[in-house]
Amino acid sequence: MLTRDGLFSKEAEAAAEAEALHRHFLRSVEFLRQIFAPIVAGLDDERTREVVALAHERGKEAGANSSRLQLQYLVMVASWGSYFDTDPQYWAILNKAGWPETYPAAPQKLGVVLADLAEGIDAFEAAVADDRTEAARILWAFEDVGDHDWSQADSSVLHHAVRHVWPARTRWLGPELVKYCCDAMIDQLAQWDLSRAEIALLTCMSFQLGHGLCHDPLFPWIRESLQLPRSEERRRALTEGLRDSYQRRIAAVRLEDEK
Repeated sequence: MLTRDGLFSKEAEAAAEAEALHRHFLRSVEFLRQIFAPIVAGLDDERTREVVALAHERGKEAGANSSRLQLQYLVMVASWGSYFDTDPQYWAILNKAGWPETYPAAPQKLGVVLADLAEGIDAFEAAVADDRTEAARILWAFEDVGDHDWSQADSSVLHHAVRHVWPARTRWLGPELVKYCCDAMIDQLAQWDLSRAEIALLTCMSFQLGHGLCHDPLFPWIRESLQLPRSEERRRALTEGLRDSYQRRIAAVRLEDEK
């Protein structure tokens, strides 16, 4: 017979915590597949669990210490990327909702903030909805960015490229914040030996996929593209990966509509 000490031993507690975490991951993967099917389209179970694991880790650091808060945090990840809380394009919305300046936040406070952010997501996405009305236009715009001769271009040209791809989002953010976001991405991309064309493509992508797109498990095709040895290969992989990603999302949306 198990004694009280046996039931509450460190080993038993660790096993219980591991089992609870395993169940949480399973529920979270199912949640993403049901509610955000277009976002995780093309991700197998292992990669989807990687998304959940990173969200769990970052959410816990922020103060999400319950399954409910973790799922609320996961909504933000699916909407704005795994690193949404440090993405400068969302700072105004995060600040308005009262996003904590220091971690971890009190769970009650974080719950209120996450609820407010859900409304912020809806308002923001409605404001920039025109950018998503035609996937073909977006892909053509990215081809223009990739084919442009960036050897003589300065940073102002990059701001124009962002406006070319995302006109509604650029209007909402304003020129100063667009410039700040571009400069922040350029600094972040300095860790890779990338051509100006690659930097322009990734910077433009970051305005939809989030400024942590190079590390985000939501977009494994970006990480794989950056591992290729030659610039032309990387640039081609990035544009093809984006096209494939859009096609999978569109197919997932149509499947949802048919249900």
